[in-house]
Amino acid sequence: MGKASAIIAAVVVVLIVSGFLFEYFQISNLLNNLVISDIEVSSIELKGVPPTKIHLDLNVRLSNPTSYEAFIDKLTYSIYVNNIYVGDGSKEYVIIHPNSETVVSIPIDTSAIDAVKAFLSSLQSGYADIRIRVHVVMPVRWFWTVRVFTIERSIELSKTVSIK
Repeated sequence: MGKASAIIAAVVVVLIVSGFLFEYFQISNLLNNLVISDIEVSSIELKGVPPTKIHLDLNVRLSNPTSYEAFIDKLTYSIYVNNIYVGDGSKEYVIIHPNSETVVSIPIDTSAIDAVKAFLSSLQSGYADIRIRVHVVMPVRWFWTVRVFTIERSIELSKTVSIK
């Protein structure tokens, strides 16, 4: 009975560990292959008289070429245009679908001065190099069912847009 119990215990441990490793591999693969395919401004709101703050809503189209779906508990981001800090924010409960593009709407509040600097820099250079530094908190589930713990990872996504 002792050998059988040890074998069963070993099989259970292997199943538990493999469930975690498989999920972790999927999350890492997704984050390594995530790409910004498009960025557009969906709304602009000026705040103050004269305007001192600008509220932007950006639609960021993320391309996920993997067959894994991501459930993000929290996403924090900082946005730079031509190396000029524009703003930051956070969003909770984002789902990135597998083998497709997912639009994530991200709000940004920025100072009018930072926005003007980024805009003038883009006009001068003829392009806008947009970088989004993202920190994600994602749950790791055992075989996609039982949420066990979360992992945190930082990635940087970028997109260069020509200004005509």
